[in-house]
Amino acid sequence: MNRSDIKVKAYAVFRRGTEILVHKIHEKDGSLKGYRSPGGHVEFGETSLATIHREMKEELNAEITDVSLLKVTENIFTYHDQSCHEIVFIYNARFADPSFYDMDEIIGDEFGEKFTLYWIDPDKLPSGAALYPSGLKEAL
Repeated sequence: MNRSDIKVKAYAVFRRGTEILVHKIHEKDGSLKGYRSPGGHVEFGETSLATIHREMKEELNAEITDVSLLKVTENIFTYHDQSCHEIVFIYNARFADPSFYDMDEIIGDEFGEKFTLYWIDPDKLPSGAALYPSGLKEAL
């Protein structure tokens, strides 16, 4: 590993009452590993704030407002048998279009692959399911 193996990511926390918007993360065998807020990789030359706006536009076709930094975390972990190191910027945000808060499920699209986001209460996760990125639950 070298410095180029360290990933910089940015995620957004959208709140609907006590719930936050997340999508499911699965293990290789298909079992549920946990839930993650929407977001993605910071591209070279891009700020983490710009990443949040770009990712929400690309994946959810959504404009966002009231974006504020919630927390920065550093995580070193293993995922699918690979060692990973990431710096993560977590932002609070709101959808500019209030109709997003009326939907119980929101369909996202990442590189042509559809995924579903759900509103869940982070204090009522299924047994054994984690909330990602690491450190998010403590920041809420």
